[in-house]
Amino acid sequence: MPVEEKTDQREADEKVVEIELERLRSFTNHPFKVQADSQMIELQDSIRKYGILNPLIVRPRPEGVYEIISGHRRKFAAEKLGYRKVPVIIRAMKDDEAVVSMVDSNLQRERISPSETAELFGR
Repeated sequence: MPVEEKTDQREADEKVVEIELERLRSFTNHPFKVQADSQMIELQDSIRKYGILNPLIVRPRPEGVYEIISGHRRKFAAEKLGYRKVPVIIRAMKDDEAVVSMVDSNLQRERISPSETAELFGR
């Protein structure tokens, strides 16, 4: 089976920066639930060992905070591990672009519960 090569998803002018956790907000009406389950324990173990390998994707909000598009689970795990900042890519997105990106990033997860799928398609 061929190995799939990952490409950098950043635009030419984007860079990874560190943002304080208290400046991050969950995506409004985020249909995917963050749970403290066995997968979360595995994620926390990985972050403890290697750090956060994939930056969160966020978009700026008028209130001076950032809305998480991708990375709710990484933020949760980092909080539980005592992180104060996490690496992010700040990307200006319209609402429809943000929804598509959020859904796409979550569809790449191994397991999505039936209730999450139902809520997603009920939009």
